[in-house]
Amino acid sequence: MQIHFESSAPSLTKDDVERFSRQMLCDNIGAAGMERIRRTRVACIGVGGLGSMVALYLVAGGIGKLTVVDFDQVELSNMHRQVIHTIEQLGVPKVVSAQKACLAIDPKAAVEGIQLRLSADNAERLLRDVDVVVDATDNAAARYLINDAAMRLRKPLVSGSAVRWDGQLSVYGYQNAPCYRCLFPQPPPAETVNSCSDVGVVGPVPGMIGCLQALEVLKLAAQAGSVLSGRMLIFDGLRMSMKVVELRPKQANCAACGGEELIKREIPLTELMQRERPEYGMSSCATGSLYSLPGEFCVCTRTFFERWGKQYLPWRQESLADVQSGDLRVAARDVSVGNVTTPCECDRENQSRNSSWTLCIDVRPRHQYDMAHLPRSFSLPLSVLQQSDAEGKLREQFTEFLRICIEADTSYAKSIKQETNEMQIESRGAALNDFSSTDSLESCEVFFICRRGVSSVKAMHLLLKLAHSSENGLILINFEKEGSDTGREAISKQIKVFLRSVNGGLNAYHREVDSEFPFY
Repeated sequence: MQIHFESSAPSLTKDDVERFSRQMLCDNIGAAGMERIRRTRVACIGVGGLGSMVALYLVAGGIGKLTVVDFDQVELSNMHRQVIHTIEQLGVPKVVSAQKACLAIDPKAAVEGIQLRLSADNAERLLRDVDVVVDATDNAAARYLINDAAMRLRKPLVSGSAVRWDGQLSVYGYQNAPCYRCLFPQPPPAETVNSCSDVGVVGPVPGMIGCLQALEVLKLAAQAGSVLSGRMLIFDGLRMSMKVVELRPKQANCAACGGEELIKREIPLTELMQRERPEYGMSSCATGSLYSLPGEFCVCTRTFFERWGKQYLPWRQESLADVQSGDLRVAARDVSVGNVTTPCECDRENQSRNSSWTLCIDVRPRHQYDMAHLPRSFSLPLSVLQQSDAEGKLREQFTEFLRICIEADTSYAKSIKQETNEMQIESRGAALNDFSSTDSLESCEVFFICRRGVSSVKAMHLLLKLAHSSENGLILINFEKEGSDTGREAISKQIKVFLRSVNGGLNAYHREVDSEFPFY
């Protein structure tokens, strides 16, 4: 048998030498380093903005085996940063899309995709047979869980994060370096934790951090250079600055890698979660389970659409008919039988509450409102309400805001009624042409809406402190108008205002009422 070539790294093939030659030419890698890379097994948790670049560059760099773990499917909102996925993969599991993209780079690569949500029950099993763990999630619960499982198994952890314009990167648990829990023993309150889905992210930022994570993995595998163990890289993309800071040393009493861990090492993570580490089950963003209201203060998106939408969106009457006949997907609380939809509980609860006018107040941050909002909805960010409450001016400022909104809204609707015969806009209690602005208005139902139904509940908790009745969220608003030279009498009256929160917010509105409203 003819021998065509020999290498000091016997396992390297002709394809390896040709494919990875530019990498092998670098100092500290060479044939021996490349052989170590080809033998290294890596688990990457998350195939989003960070994991996209990690997976692509590790496969391109010749990593021996890559296991990608993610439970999610590809969405349109992923496209600006998760460059491993394409528009053709919308709705496809991310691990399937990632595996396809990686094999397009190297058809011989060993890439395994596991579609599941990381949990205390499966974390150790998933990480046990790998050499390096990569945390590419944007989830606080996953961050602690991945760290604790990796430290138990004595695996180096390459951890990155990216939100807004900022990114961070470190290597935990390598060569006696501190782990993530050494630095942050306890997680912050769930409602204070931000992810890119909450506060946004500029696409290239996770891309850059993901590339650097892949670089750290290759250095660990090749045993080359100095990795970021005991140090953290901090990147500010808005100011284009980057620095590396020293971290405090490994903590002897750390629950994940210190003496306490040795004592509890045999205790299953599921048991530890129940006993003392509830953060394993904590969501990366605040959810409705953390903020709730009695049912009488909430309405589903269908009820909101029927009560407020047909007052302002007459061009959607056909869609409204579809909702009423059950042709559109409605709230999860609705029960569909064929083409007949049984009204949800909040419909029955609110049947007797026929306010003569309705308002929609959007409590998202102003920049989100500017992205997309419902026609004739008013912007009142939750942060403004919270600041007003902190200053002791909530009652005064909110009631004045309502007065302005009701005046503007009823006047606008009256002008629409007068200008066109096509728009049949009527209030619940009285036809618009029966009164001038607020003159005949007796009550108003105010719907608070946000992105997911969390901020609107927070707003309700603040404003219910102002309510005259804790049973129905009633606020009384005084309206006073001076008389005019034409003989019009002065008006002094009270309007009853009832407060409601829209369950699930605008994302639920997109899913259950109007898919043309942007989902983000």
